[in-house]
Amino acid sequence: MNFTRLIRCPIIIMILLLPVVAASQPAPFSGLEDTLELRLQEGYFTGISMAYLDRSGEVTFYSMGHRGPSKQQPVDERTVYEIGSVTKTFTALLLAQMDRQGELNLHDPISAFLPDSLDLPGTQDQPIRLEHLATHTSGLSRLPSNLSPRDPADPYADYTVSKLYRYLEGATLQHSPGNAYAYSNLGMGLLGHILERHAGRSYEELARDMISRQIGMQQTGISLSPSDTTLQARPTSYGRLVKAWNLGVLAGAGGLRSSTKDMAAYLSAVSGSGPGSLEEAAEMTRRSYFSPDRSHHQEMGLAWFISTEADTIFWHGGGTGGFRAFAGFNQEDGTGAVILSNGTGDINDLGLHLLDRRNELRQVRRTEEVPRERLRSYAGTYRTPQGLIFKVRLHEEGLRVQLPGQPEHRVFADSETRFFYRVVPAEIEFYGAKSEPADSLTLYQNGQEITAERMGGN
Repeated sequence: MNFTRLIRCPIIIMILLLPVVAASQPAPFSGLEDTLELRLQEGYFTGISMAYLDRSGEVTFYSMGHRGPSKQQPVDERTVYEIGSVTKTFTALLLAQMDRQGELNLHDPISAFLPDSLDLPGTQDQPIRLEHLATHTSGLSRLPSNLSPRDPADPYADYTVSKLYRYLEGATLQHSPGNAYAYSNLGMGLLGHILERHAGRSYEELARDMISRQIGMQQTGISLSPSDTTLQARPTSYGRLVKAWNLGVLAGAGGLRSSTKDMAAYLSAVSGSGPGSLEEAAEMTRRSYFSPDRSHHQEMGLAWFISTEADTIFWHGGGTGGFRAFAGFNQEDGTGAVILSNGTGDINDLGLHLLDRRNELRQVRRTEEVPRERLRSYAGTYRTPQGLIFKVRLHEEGLRVQLPGQPEHRVFADSETRFFYRVVPAEIEFYGAKSEPADSLTLYQNGQEITAERMGGN
């Protein structure tokens, strides 16, 4: 396995001044080599870049794999990835900065920043406030109901301001604002849009002027410079190239791109080592504003998830169509971790494990090899007695299964007849003569068994 060079350097605010010293052992990542290699082989990503910050401020970078399936260019700490929902922590930091500067207040109702003509959900006594958007307690749904992309592979690209406003006009809240937690990409995207309107600048300009430039982040933004474009990893899903995402009006929910070099400097700043003008706002984001589930030791900062089961850990994960991201820090021992990958396999467990070794790593199931002719015998359309339709297709990389109203997902072979999902805990088994097309399948999920028979003509 080819590993990129390891670099140790003390993080300071102007990252361009960081001295670079070679390291012989990736001590913070000891014990991860086997699971990383297995995940690489199983298609969780084609490349992964990691950064670990120790309590003294020293950072170690560690990378494995390549920027795309062609395996021509190895990844390193300057490789650029989509960071998905880790963007939300930037949006919350922008909100906190504007609060500290007296431009707005966390408790302001969102109606103060949107067109007067909009009939917004909520009541005069219980309006949606900025704080509610930043803590996922607004009552808004996870996604707008009028999100109907022309291209499902880039689902937010054609979602416009007018569509957002039309949704808000007819939206029904899931609960009264501030009374419950429900994760909402829509809510955080709306917050980013509100900050844009208030400042009269684009979300990207705000993030660059108020955050990136203050801490020397050179590779963080929505649109990339020509040089950074050449360093960008290719988006993949289990070895298959997919499209990059463009978040448009909902950029504040997940539109940024960055590198582990930049994100290490960001993490150092927001965890308590930033310049004074930034630290006051960062401290605001680290406060606990809501406890969605005290029994599981979870609290909400401004965007940050706060885990208090053992050490107090602030963290956020992110995912787009072809990337996964993690950023977090341990308040107890002063360590931090950033992980960026170009794939759709989960990496949150890796980040949480780096921050506290008591957090266990997720076990990875190894895929068995099945002859392509055997896979072809499973392709077809299957119907349950209740009318539920399973569409099974053979693609270049393997079998993919689709249920009505759901995206198509790849399934992976546990044996020649039984396959498992990686996106949910579920399995599918095919039945029939080995030399003929399968005549039925059974889905095993949540203790239930659902059998479907092959439909004629397939």
